Formats: sequence, structure tokens, C-alpha cells
Amino acid sequence: MRPPIIISGGGIIGSYISSRLSRHNIKNYVVEKRPQLLEKSNKIRTLTLNKNSIELLEKEGIIIKNQNVTDINVFDEDENKLTFNANELKLKSIAKVVVFDDLQHAIEKKISKNIIYNSEISKINQKNSNLDLEIKNHSPISASLLIGSEGRNSNVASLSNIKKDVKNYHQTALTFLARIDLDEHTAIQYFSDNGIFAILPIPIDRLGNNFSIVWSIDNSKLLLNAKDFVNENITFFEKKLGQKINIGSEVLNFNLSSHHFFKYISGLTVLIGDAAHSIHPLAGQGINLGLADADILCEELIKAFNNVNNDSILEGLKRYELRRKTLNKIMRSSMDLLLLIFSNKYGPITFIRAIGLKGLNKASAIKNIFIKHALGEYRV
Repeated sequence: MRPPIIISGGGIIGSYISSRLSRHNIKNYVVEKRPQLLEKSNKIRTLTLNKNSIELLEKEGIIIKNQNVTDINVFDEDENKLTFNANELKLKSIAKVVVFDDLQHAIEKKISKNIIYNSEISKINQKNSNLDLEIKNHSPISASLLIGSEGRNSNVASLSNIKKDVKNYHQTALTFLARIDLDEHTAIQYFSDNGIFAILPIPIDRLGNNFSIVWSIDNSKLLLNAKDFVNENITFFEKKLGQKINIGSEVLNFNLSSHHFFKYISGLTVLIGDAAHSIHPLAGQGINLGLADADILCEELIKAFNNVNNDSILEGLKRYELRRKTLNKIMRSSMDLLLLIFSNKYGPITFIRAIGLKGLNKASAIKNIFIKHALGEYRV
């Protein structure tokens, strides 16, 4: 009998993998630093799930409160507009917005029997076709595979000595909840000299907040603390909207950077999701890339454990890396290109951008291709 698969990190991606593998009778354990099940906390962070991610979660029985996004309006600083409409694209919705804590709690609770809390991988020893793992606050475990899924600062990635490329955007993302008198299914994004300002509809909370704000600002302009900066600069976007933005929560902040590992595999250790790669959050695709990784990795592991075509786990890992690494690199480069185009003030570029947006807004076939990528419908 094969030793279990060990998943380092009990976040959304790690918990999803555990749930899916368990459903296919593949024994696994999740090693998690936290001392206990995550309880619902401030509920400020939100996630934008595409069609593929929603379907993957629903197959695991994870259905939580959400808000449909049927319209997306993107503006540059010269008020040139790009729109996406679900009806025009023959969709029920373009995306669904959920509260991060709600999703984390629901999926972690489902696999809680698999979780070893208050623990962390401290050493990885590979012996032939198995791993011997030393774990803090727990006895050693023999494993057939180790999956690093702890997020950007992956402990497993550090222990595996895999090199990565890191980019610092010298920006800070401010996020908070607000009450705004706008259509409850519309998302808006402004690219301006005052930062990238994204407005996402959310399930209305008990305080009446109906939108989540994610505001990315250059560090050189963030001379005040996060809350004071928001209070003193929010009027700029209120004028753009023609609406009052009533701040309804504390303001969270985090530095913005991206990274990508040159390899996702080291022996029988594999990286996935934010442990392997991250991108700028301007399109909200990070969680969707992570779940797409998890989908392909699980598919390959299930084949290997069921001895489909007599493939080994290592061969499955290589196929996972081949199927996901290039796509993730392209997405990272695409986000960086969009950031460059929309942030650039050079005259010829702004002129070309304006013409491009107007042309693209009329080209429904091209917009359809963009949306299909965003929905996760293209699968390698």
C-alpha cells in the first residue's frame, strides 16, 4: 500500500486538493501551521471566481453565498471605456464574488479530519520512491508525494531550494468594504494617476456593505497610513462614479509583488498555486490560476494512483508542470503588460490605447476570447 500524499498548507488550494483526492480514495494529510480550524473573521477579503473554479468547488460540495457579476466596466484615465456584458456574451454571469473567509472555512471544515494542525514540514528526505518528512510538533511521516501549497512564502519551496524570479511592483493594495448606490451586479475598474481602483459587488453583509474595494497605489504616493490615505483621497473616485462611497470596514493593506519558480518539481516534491507563482491582482485571477493548477495536478495524480497506462507519480508531476507552467507565465506577463499599458502617460501610447479600447469594445469576437480565457474554459 502506498504511503499517503502530504499537503503542506491548509488554505483553499491545499484543502481543495485534499477533498478531491479523498473523494477518489487517495489517502492524504494536510500539515497546517495554524493551531485550529479557521473561524470566520473580519470577512473583508473577497475572491472573484470564474466559471471553472465554481464548477470545481461545486463538485466537492462547496457551495457558499456569492454575488453574480454580469457587467464589467473598465476605464482608463482619459475615460475611454471597455465593457463586458454577460447577456452580450450569452452567459448567466461573468464571475461570482465570494468572501475569502467563507470559502476558506467551508472547504477546510470539510476536510478537517485530514489536517494535522500546529505543524510544519521541517525536513525533506527522499529515499527511492518515497519521502521521509520531519514535521514540527509531530512524529515523522513517510509520504509518496509532498505538495507545497502554503502561499507566496512557501516553506516547502525554501526547503526544496528551487530558484524563482521575483518582481516588486512598489505598490500597496488597500482593500475594504463599502456601501455604494450602484447596480448590485456590476464591477468597475479605473486606471488613473490615483492608482488602480476596483469595485466588486459582494453578498450584502449585516452592516449593509454591498461592494468590495481593492485599490492599488504606488508606494511613493502612500505617505499616510492606509485608513487616512483612503479618507483623504476617496473623493476622486466618488466624482468619477457620481456616487458617495461609504466606507464600512477597516482598511487592510498588503505589498504587491509577483513571482514564478523556474521549476514546479523537485523529486517527489511539487509546488502549486501561490507557492509556485503569483501575479498582480488587477484582474483578480490568482485564486483561479491556483484552482486550475489543482485541477490538473489532481487529475494526473488520480491517473497515477489508479495505474492508468501504468504511469508513475513522477510522470504525472512532469505532465502537470508541462500543462500549467507556460500558461501561468503567460498570465503573469499579460498582467504586467496591461499594467504597463494602462499606467503609461507617454503620448503615443495613450493615443494607441484609446484607439485600441474603442476598437476592442466593438469587437465582440475578440472580447469573447478574452472572457473565455478569464472563465478558465481553455484547458490544456
